Amino acid sequence: MTHLRTTRSRRSTPVAALALAGAFLLPASPAAGAAHVPAPPAQVSAPPSGEVEPSGSPTRTDVPYGSAALAGGTTGGGGGRVVTVTTPADLAAYAGAEGPWIIRVAGPLTGEPLGHDIDVTSDKSIVGVGETAGVVDGPLRLRPGTHNVIIRNLTLHDSSAEGDREGSAAEPAAIRTDGADHVWIDHNRFTGTGTGLDLRDGSRYLTVSRNRFENRHAAQGPGRTTGATDRLTFDHNWFADGRPAVADRLTGPQRDIGTDTVLRVPAEYATVQAAVDAVPAGNDGRITVRLAPGTYREHVRVGKNQPYVSLVGTGRRRSDTLVVFNTPQGELKPDGTTQGSTGSATVLVEGHDFTARNLTFSNDFDEAAVEISGEQALAVKTTGDRLTFENTGFLGNQDTLMTDTPALTQKARVYITGAYIEGDVDFLYGRATTVVENSVIKALSRGSDTNNGYITAASTWKENPYGILITRSRVISDAPADTFHLGRPWHPSGNPDAIGQVLIRETSLPAAVKASPWSDMSGFPWREARFSEYRTYGPGAAATTDRPQMSPADAALHEVGDYLAGEDGWAPHRRH
Repeated sequence: MTHLRTTRSRRSTPVAALALAGAFLLPASPAAGAAHVPAPPAQVSAPPSGEVEPSGSPTRTDVPYGSAALAGGTTGGGGGRVVTVTTPADLAAYAGAEGPWIIRVAGPLTGEPLGHDIDVTSDKSIVGVGETAGVVDGPLRLRPGTHNVIIRNLTLHDSSAEGDREGSAAEPAAIRTDGADHVWIDHNRFTGTGTGLDLRDGSRYLTVSRNRFENRHAAQGPGRTTGATDRLTFDHNWFADGRPAVADRLTGPQRDIGTDTVLRVPAEYATVQAAVDAVPAGNDGRITVRLAPGTYREHVRVGKNQPYVSLVGTGRRRSDTLVVFNTPQGELKPDGTTQGSTGSATVLVEGHDFTARNLTFSNDFDEAAVEISGEQALAVKTTGDRLTFENTGFLGNQDTLMTDTPALTQKARVYITGAYIEGDVDFLYGRATTVVENSVIKALSRGSDTNNGYITAASTWKENPYGILITRSRVISDAPADTFHLGRPWHPSGNPDAIGQVLIRETSLPAAVKASPWSDMSGFPWREARFSEYRTYGPGAAATTDRPQMSPADAALHEVGDYLAGEDGWAPHRRH
């Protein structure tokens, strides 16, 4: 039974207690020993004028529903910074801090002194990371006026007074609300507590969903004071001392809750960068920034101390969500120096284990309309390791996508799949190990009848056998036949130790590709680089003395997995 609201007097009679227990959704076939109380008719009042209570009972959601979604809804710490706590003192400090916070609880925390309240103030999300997070002997209390709080995925136990494990003396609750509003209590486990959940003094707009109450003195006590407590939704809670598999699967803490913190743009954060800024330094858990469809004209910087960040567009197509700016490398900064590749990039990713999915990155600098020295304009620059781009677009002209490393002798790996990449000159370049698989690469015409550009410009460290791999993809072009190069060797600052490695294998090539597709660069001959093809096909493919072909034996050592494995066995391609 879902979305039930009930108002109780200060002291519940046994009959009223049974009626309240019956208002919760009980398992259809509880295991032996499970509490099974027939549900009496529920007292359901109509929502106030203008309120429409959400219908349905989601199996799993990270968005509050039911009563907590009424009257403006409940967002918890959305819009605030993210922090991971590992001690009771840290939990108390952040739970009681001013402003919004998303607080990730890692591991079980034992309150000190035992039974001491942890005050939770407004605009907080307290979420356990995985199945083991919890609070022992540290009851959570929401005092009068507290609003907009989410408490999820915690095991809360032993919160009775010390020496009174039956909970008959002080009766502290694992969670107590005193006149709080807009609270979502979801997927928690209450065990061995004095009172699991105590909702008092006119607390309203509360949803209590998919919690498990076991080994308790009193499971819950809504409305135990004279002030009415209403607008309550109780949904899919389990009341039993036994724990059959269905209870573990559907209620209580789950191993995949709290492991991915979701930040929503623009619902909670006005800009993409504002959401990224909420990621803590040294972040140790996945944080997903979900972008609603639209255009975000801004620079985005994911710092090297901000790992495990994901940018995900929520539209139906990657083109629905666009992150774009128009800075060229030659633009002057306030100090008189130029932006360079780092300042030009619309999106800069320095942190490791970054992912992007279902969105498009662009630099729309109009090189034809602006006279400037240094018209290269990057959509994305990366220097982090273990980066994945899925179903993403990269739009630009010269230097569209730079996959680099922090230093020449350092390695970094980038996996790009199901993508669209366009440009004209050196638009896929850098020294990172980069795999482009199952993607479309468009070589844009610059209006020339002889040379319209270069797809790649690798600057791979000479000790790194793996540079850029384009495999099982399709190159297309609007340029005339025989006017586009596959690549040229880039030696930054003339460094002779940057020996580019590029392999294009099992990929369709258009007629625009030159019969001699590799070119020298800045005095460095392409023949001294490590350029080759393997089983390319289409009107632009051919086998000539100017087109080195990799042997089958060498090709067997240059598969996607060989490029990406490194020393840690990274294999993102196996998930696709």
